[in-house]
Amino acid sequence: MTEPTINPSAGQARQAGAAALTAGGILAGLGAAACCALPVMFATIGVGTASLLGIAAITGPYQGVLLVAAVASLAGAAILLWRGRAAAAACAPGTACAPGGALQRTTLVGLAAGIMLLVLSVAIA
Repeated sequence: MTEPTINPSAGQARQAGAAALTAGGILAGLGAAACCALPVMFATIGVGTASLLGIAAITGPYQGVLLVAAVASLAGAAILLWRGRAAAAACAPGTACAPGGALQRTTLVGLAAGIMLLVLSVAIA
């Protein structure tokens, strides 16, 4: 049996896809949290929330749909990152697709932020 060949450019594309899904999950999470969680969180740290009124009025009726979209996007990004481990191991050190590359670290931070937004949205809503 032969070892599968790993294409480093496929790993970069997978990481870019994970980053895009993470961004989509964060945006959907922000939309879902605009009515309840974000005003409470911002008020806790002393930031005014008057600018969220317009967003909350638009996204309020779609909070459930936005939560599902955020969960699906963040789960897809996590799966792409998990599957990209083998491709990242095949990359040269110091490249964008190498293990621990800047895009991978940024995507992991974005995943953490998106998950925190979702937890806040569900807990406060």
